[in-house]
Order: sequence, then C-alpha cells, then structure tokens
Amino acid sequence: MAAVEAVRQTRGSGWFVRAEEIDQATKQLEKAGILTSWEGCASFAALQKAGQQGAIKGNAVCILTGKRYPSDNAGVVRLPLINSFDEAGSWAGSNL
Repeated sequence: MAAVEAVRQTRGSGWFVRAEEIDQATKQLEKAGILTSWEGCASFAALQKAGQQGAIKGNAVCILTGKRYPSDNAGVVRLPLINSFDEAGSWAGSNL
C-alpha cells in the first residue's frame, strides 16, 4: 500500500486494470509487433483507460519493459536453487 499512499501524497494518479483489459492490450501490442512483459501490457492497458476517461491532458509516457517468452519457455534457462554462498561460488566457478 506504500505505492497508493505515495500517489495520494503527490496528488498523482493510478489506474486499476482487469486481466481482460491486459489481454486486449497484449493483442493490440502483438498486432503492432511489440512483445513485452505482462507488466508492460498492463501499463499500456492503463494508459488506454486513462485516455478513454479523459485523464490525459497533453503528452503521456507508457513504459513497456521486459520480455515475454513463448508459453513453451523455449530459450529460458533454469537456474538451480542455491542455498549458500559456498554453493553459489562453486556453481559460478563451474558455469560462468
């Protein structure tokens, strides 16, 4: 809730978006050739909602970060669970 309090104190704004709105934003971004993270799609959905409700006066910035991986996780490297600094050092020494 710290984020909500910061928005209130600075008299900023924020937008709640539903999963369906994020899914629609994802499709729009994909159609434009943009593959971004779920969070990036949520940001775009919130920007659209703010625009539709007349909350944007002038220019706006929408940050699309992250990379979305295919659902089959092709190319995703799984790292082992490391329980100690010794294990981390050993793993790094043999894998990096």
